[in-house]
Amino acid sequence: MSDNIPFEIQVEIMKRLPVKSLAVFRLVSKAWKSMIGSPLFITDYTNLRQRHRLLIRYHIDTFPDMFDSEFKYVSIMDNDTLSRHPVRNIPVSFELPSKLVGISQGLLCLFGYSREVILFKQTAVIWNPSLGKSVAIDVPCQQGICASALGFGVRPDNCDPMIVLINGVGHPIPVLVFTLSSRVWRVSRGKLPSKLISFTFSCPVATDDRRIYWKAYERGINLVVAFDMVSEDFRKMKLPDSVTHRFVDDFSISLIKGSLALLEYYYDEEKLVYGVWMMVEDGVSKSFTKLFTINTPNAPLETKVLGFRKNDQPIMATTTDEYGVYASLEVYEPRTGAIMNLGINGVHDVFFCCSYTETLLLLDQLNEHSVKVQLQL
Repeated sequence: MSDNIPFEIQVEIMKRLPVKSLAVFRLVSKAWKSMIGSPLFITDYTNLRQRHRLLIRYHIDTFPDMFDSEFKYVSIMDNDTLSRHPVRNIPVSFELPSKLVGISQGLLCLFGYSREVILFKQTAVIWNPSLGKSVAIDVPCQQGICASALGFGVRPDNCDPMIVLINGVGHPIPVLVFTLSSRVWRVSRGKLPSKLISFTFSCPVATDDRRIYWKAYERGINLVVAFDMVSEDFRKMKLPDSVTHRFVDDFSISLIKGSLALLEYYYDEEKLVYGVWMMVEDGVSKSFTKLFTINTPNAPLETKVLGFRKNDQPIMATTTDEYGVYASLEVYEPRTGAIMNLGINGVHDVFFCCSYTETLLLLDQLNEHSVKVQLQL
């Protein structure tokens, strides 16, 4: 940029550039390197959220071939073009298909089992797909009791990536918290969830700008448990009656436009229907309003909602064979009921799709395949 352009204007221009360009621009001068790597610039850049993308993982092979070949990742620009490109620099490989723990501020967290000599260990990976940077973290498994649930988010006050581990019932340490800056698993400092609340390891997780949410249940009643990443307090959230009393597998959570969303599944004349609710905040109170209903194709096709675009359009995986093994990725338009096929096909149960924005978080981080962390009790 010209020296005639005030430095403040240069900063505003660079906030709107792709992350890979900024990574190169750090080499231009000491002033640019210092500015681009500063916490204030990284926070402002992330909060602009102008470059929305969809990250999709898929696999074209079924078991047992799945263990002998790589999963495919593709990034799609979330605009009218839906332009796409393959994602490289995939983080540490897992022995089994990994679980998506959460997405926050452009970072993803994956969980799986990685091999260490002849043993397997629980591993969480914090990954910036825009920069290709990742950190693999050992997840503790104490006294033979492994995690009931995991959550991930980036603290809004200091942009520190955080993993929350909820241990099983009867474990002496109900909740552990890991922050990337400390590299330590420690006991949560806030109000803990009730011992009567049950989490499942496969339970859906959603993260907004401040809280991590888990689907859970208590005495057979569905609920959502929220964790405040700053205060580290847990609290229960009241759900609409139709969602509260559904069978536990007929309810899920996600995000729509940065807000918590509920998905309830039910059959209407043998056709699977999704009711989509969004949380609305009015001061300190929170309630849910129903946005729309998704009418999926007729049986025997099975449709699963994987996530939402920035304009609230659901992204679905719909089976393409009578056995329900393979599926095709589709976008549903809730206002017209139209369905657009994205042309991505794969094994139905392996798909995941999430919405993310480009971020400079982990910019100075070296790729680490295994981080031995301390357990601070």
